[in-house]
Amino acid sequence: MFKGKNIKRILAVLMMALMMISFMPTMGVFADETVSNDTVPASESVENTTTPAENSGEEQSTPPAEGSEEGKQEAAEETKEDSGEAATDTANETSTTGAEEVAPTNPEEPASEGTDAIKVYITISKDGEVVEDRNGEKVAVVPVELLGKKEYTLDDVFKSAHGQYHKDGEEAYGTAESQWGLGVSKLWGIENGGNYGYQINNGEVMVMGPTQAVNDGDIVDAYVIKNNYPDTEAYATFNQPIVIVEKGESINYKLVSATYDENFNMVFVPVEGATIYSDGDKMDWVTDANGLMWIKYNEEGEHIITATKTKELNGEVVPAITAAVSRVIVKAKEEPAKEETEVYPPIPGCEESETKTETKPAETKEDTKATDTKANTNSGAASGTATKATGSATGVPKTGDNENMGAFMVLGLGAALVLVATKRIKSR
Repeated sequence: MFKGKNIKRILAVLMMALMMISFMPTMGVFADETVSNDTVPASESVENTTTPAENSGEEQSTPPAEGSEEGKQEAAEETKEDSGEAATDTANETSTTGAEEVAPTNPEEPASEGTDAIKVYITISKDGEVVEDRNGEKVAVVPVELLGKKEYTLDDVFKSAHGQYHKDGEEAYGTAESQWGLGVSKLWGIENGGNYGYQINNGEVMVMGPTQAVNDGDIVDAYVIKNNYPDTEAYATFNQPIVIVEKGESINYKLVSATYDENFNMVFVPVEGATIYSDGDKMDWVTDANGLMWIKYNEEGEHIITATKTKELNGEVVPAITAAVSRVIVKAKEEPAKEETEVYPPIPGCEESETKTETKPAETKEDTKATDTKANTNSGAASGTATKATGSATGVPKTGDNENMGAFMVLGLGAALVLVATKRIKSR
């Protein structure tokens, strides 16, 4: 039918067509991998390629010339707006600063500026025993709140304490001026010629009179003295005026009393043989030679610990120390929190059996080859592309793998046909 030359030409065209058809899927595979590995996020491409006007859909207007009437009018309006914004910012800054320095006030009820509220704790005793308030409760380390002033003194504490706890209110307290300054003339309704004492924070502060300053959280001891100097009862205190413990926890106390050295500096020494009371009940023990004792509570609640000691003076039993007081707050024992362990479901594809299958030497070698081939073929791919390929090479066929196999089969079939046709032509 055809001549030999024509047959050769037809076979050559057929072979070229087969080669092009066979390579098209392969090129598609490489293109697919390049796009999937190197695609730029949509947000980045929009930010880098579009302008605000394009995003908003608004038309862009050409600004007026500087010398034109419109330009002058707009410049004046901008200057006015800028000055208005600056004034607004200044007003906002001023109002913010004012809010920090001065609290908002009620127009109907003016607030006193520069005042602080503090809380002080006080114990009042008489003749070595803690006094009782108007309700029959011990005035032992009880709170006293002070309001309306910037600074407070012991005089403020005593007035407020009597007003809050004594049946006669502030009338049960009084002061008087003397050659040594302001002094207490009445304490807890008792006037005995000024035989009173008061201390702050267990004697840590040298108190010079009721004008002594006090601070938030201070602990004050005020007491009416029975014995005259030099047989005055010694000021006594526990090392822990307020204790917060869990039930069943032991409390270790040390009881000390004040005395004076040769330079009239107050020093403390242990109190031996003092009787201990819990909520008014006498305990079966006394403090040892070092002034030590301990106690434990097995139930929740609040308790008052007091210590007393007496001596004989002119045939009369009198207090040797002032009443030492400690308020105990017993809480429930806190149980340690249990740690909760969350059990997460297994991730599909990460079971132990599949992991072992993926880490066989033969498959590792194939993965390495696949990675090297992709890295060499795709010259524009970054190092991150090769990493992704390595992580995802799990033996699952990718897009285009089946097409590659079919293309090579067609190419082989075409080559075989060409060889057969060539032999026939030569045989003729």
